Order: sequence, then structure tokens, then C-alpha cells
Amino acid sequence: MYSPSTTGISGEQSLTHSLIQLPLGPNSIQSSQNQLFESGKSRFKQGDFSGSIPYLKKAKNHFIKEKNFPRYLDCYDMLFHASHELCQEEELEVMKTEFESVCKKYSIEKDPRTLVVMVFYSMDTQNRKEISRALERILNLALKRELEGQKSNNRIEEFIARLDIMYCLYAYVFYYYKNRQMDECRKELKNVRMLLEDYYQMEDQIREEKSRTDNAQDQKTLQELLWAHRKVVSFVEKIDIHIKYMGALIEQDYRQKEQLLLNTLEKARILHSDQLMGYMYIDMSENYIELNDLDQAATFLKLAEKYTDFTNFKRLGHRIREVKNLLNLRRQDKDNLKKNYDIIFDRKHRSIVEKQKGCISFKNQHILWDIMGLLASRPGTAFSKQQLVETVWRQDYMPLVHDNKIYVTFKRLRELVEHNSRRPVYIRRTKKGYHLNEGARILIK
Repeated sequence: MYSPSTTGISGEQSLTHSLIQLPLGPNSIQSSQNQLFESGKSRFKQGDFSGSIPYLKKAKNHFIKEKNFPRYLDCYDMLFHASHELCQEEELEVMKTEFESVCKKYSIEKDPRTLVVMVFYSMDTQNRKEISRALERILNLALKRELEGQKSNNRIEEFIARLDIMYCLYAYVFYYYKNRQMDECRKELKNVRMLLEDYYQMEDQIREEKSRTDNAQDQKTLQELLWAHRKVVSFVEKIDIHIKYMGALIEQDYRQKEQLLLNTLEKARILHSDQLMGYMYIDMSENYIELNDLDQAATFLKLAEKYTDFTNFKRLGHRIREVKNLLNLRRQDKDNLKKNYDIIFDRKHRSIVEKQKGCISFKNQHILWDIMGLLASRPGTAFSKQQLVETVWRQDYMPLVHDNKIYVTFKRLRELVEHNSRRPVYIRRTKKGYHLNEGARILIK
């Protein structure tokens, strides 16, 4: 099962306070630390985690001296993500101790973003009650900030608070997913989607409101709000794709999951979310294994291997090897079954495996699947046209209405299952009706 990278949005100026801060001044220390930061960030975004760490560590130390905590938090986000993917467990513990010390020393632990980062980091090391209480505190802080912004008519502050709420709810989604609380996970996914929808409608609403007012102060406020909105578009798009991804991962229907993963993969390509794509490919491969479509599983496994730098993506590399082993085991099982059976029915995945044609999917072929299931339930027993209509179509048999429909349906079924539909081996017809060859070796799973 997929284990999402801990924050998943690192390296994208992911928090509202750093996104909307004023540009840094021109002094040499700030210029130097920004160069270090940009060099580290550039390497990080390219997936060169080992190369990014020295730059980000130096930049982080400069940012602490300058008390530039938004940038410090950006560095920490990326450093944690890099060390997590590199499986540097001891380094992660050192980072945690330092981070908690800095937060306490400079009293920045009351910031919702800081707390969310701390919670993400602690999900594997603290008990569930502590994490749940921490998330509740963070959400209350963000909601309080939103309320204060509304009371003071400070729309920028209200906007920042809403982004904090969105980020916190994403943390809830991740927390529930990690703890397999899927009903709660779906609930929070729905809440985040509502906030995302509000965000995407916001720009048009601001422009419309701006066009209706002549008040200079209102015009200025709305322009600032529009600027802030544009500033965080990358952050929101990253949240959006992670939410879509999480929604795909918790889907229980494998066919539906397949489509959701493909849609998310396309979105990742558009947004150039290269770091996610390796994980998406391996999730696609694992899903096709569950669908018993081992050829497609192998295709996506090769894509995962092709696009993965195993030196930097060590955690993903472990998953790729696990799925590769699983695929090999399934192939061995399938080969062994093929030696003993002509047709294997897989009810769970609505497919059959024929010894020569391989996996045959009955996706969206409900009538054909029902007919095959009926014939396979009693091989050698002929089912009359009346029995077929009443059992499969659940209608009263009328020759003028149903005879041609039955003929066409069985023609399609033979084309799907038989090697040569004109000389069927499995699906046969007698005067009594249609039946499955009783000599065929059939396994129903």
C-alpha cells in the first residue's frame, strides 16, 4: 500500500505566511542565504535529495540567525521530506530535536503551519490520541484566526486563515488514512474539496466585486487579495492533486480506482509533479495486480522503474521491489493454474483467465458476465432461451423480441472468450439451448 511522503507539498513555498510575505531586503547575508535556499530548492524539485541537503542545511542556519522563520520552515519541510525518502532515520531524529528547540526558543509553535509540520513529522512516532489532540488544537487556531479576520474585516488575514484550515484538514486526511479510518478520511476529503472549490471560484468573485465598487480603500484591499490569491495558486494546486490522489487510494472498487489514478496521473503530468509520478506508477501496477491484469501491472512497474532514481528515492525503491516480487508470485500462481485449468473465473474482479488468451475483462459487460456465470454454474447443462431471458434479463420471454438479442449476445460472448468464434470450444448450442462444454476444466474463485 502506498505510503505518501510525509508532507507531500515540500519545496513549493507551501505555507501561506511565506507565500504572502514581503520580499527580502538587499543586504548581503539575506542575498547569500537566498542563493543557498534557491540552489537547495532547485535540486530538491529535481529529485536530487542528497544534493539538496547541504544547501538547505546552510540556508536553514542563516534563516534562524535572521529570524526568517517562514523560510526556515520551508527548509525544514524539504529537509524532512528528503531525509524521509532517503530513509535516514537517525538524521530525522536529530532534525526533530532541533526543530522543536527552535520552535520553543522563538515561540513560533503557535503558528498553525508550524504545528501541522510537527504533526506530520510525528505521525509515525507518537500515539494516535496525541496526534488527534494536536490536530484539533491546530484547527481551532486556524478557525479562531478566520473569525478574528471576519470581525476586523481583515480579508487578507481571513484568506490566510482559510488556507491554514485547508492545510490542517489535509493533515487530518493523511492522519485518518495512516490509521485506516476510511469513513473519517472520506469526510475530511469532502471538506477539503469544498474549500478548494471556494478557492477556484474566488478570483472571479474578487474581480466582480472590484468592478462594482468605486471606493478607493476597497479597491486597494481587493487588489491585495487578488495578488495574494495568485501568489498561492501553486500551493493550492499541490493540495488539490494530493487530495485527488488520496481519494483514489481509498477507493475500494479496483476499476473505479484505476480511472481515478489515471486522472490523477494526468493532472500530475500537467503540473510537473515528477516526485509523485513514481508513486502513482507503482500504485497503478499494484491495482492491476488486484485486477488480475498482470500485463498492465508489468507495464506500469517498468514505468515506475524507468522514472525512479533509486539513489535518491530509496523509500519508493523499496516499494517497487515489493510490488515486483508480488507480481512474480502472481505470475507463478497464474502459470500453475493455467496448467491445470482451461478457464479460471475471478468473481471478485469480474474477469476470466483463459489458458491461451490470458486475462479477459468483463468490465461494463454485465450481461455477458451474467451469462458466463450462469453457464459455468452447471457445465454441460443446456439453458433454454426462455431460461436465459428470465434469469439474465429478468423479463418474460417473447421470441420476436428476444431471439435476435440472444443470438447477437452469444456472438459477442464467443468473440470475447473463444479462440475462433466460428468453431467454439467452450460455448456450445444444442436444440435444448446454450451450454458450457462439460469437458472444459473450470475453476471458479
